[in-house]
Amino acid sequence: MTVSTSPVNASDFLNHKAADIQSWFKSGTQPIEGLNVRKMPARVEPLEYIPSREKAKNKARFKLIVSKNFKLWSINLEMSFFCQPWLSNDGIANPPGLLFSVIDDEDTAHPIEYLPTVFEYEEEDMSAPQWFSFWIQKILKRPSIKIVFAYKQLISSELDD
Repeated sequence: MTVSTSPVNASDFLNHKAADIQSWFKSGTQPIEGLNVRKMPARVEPLEYIPSREKAKNKARFKLIVSKNFKLWSINLEMSFFCQPWLSNDGIANPPGLLFSVIDDEDTAHPIEYLPTVFEYEEEDMSAPQWFSFWIQKILKRPSIKIVFAYKQLISSELDD
């Protein structure tokens, strides 16, 4: 039995969750069903976890599948873990948090929105899939999510035979 210590602040908590998400991705993941994007049914399929290197952050990539008008659309997204406070190019101090980006055809990340995290005890007890789903649902409810539809790709249509 392993004993884990409770994180005491947002930085420690986010580092702990990044490690949990990495383990979950390595162990094989299942799609997260039952989501909605702007009143359209959706699901998320985890793709890959990219560990941090030098200045690059830990990243979890996933595919958002959205159903609209009898068609399935696919959009690749990325969750980057900013585990330490940081200073933006504009000189704005940001607390630890998650940066959500859309990934284009050339594998380039385009930022959607940065969501700061705060350590909350109810999140501590969430499993990696629950916590991942919790934050995916948060970003899907944000007005900025409309940006991703410029990068959608048709994957199937009921009209296809």
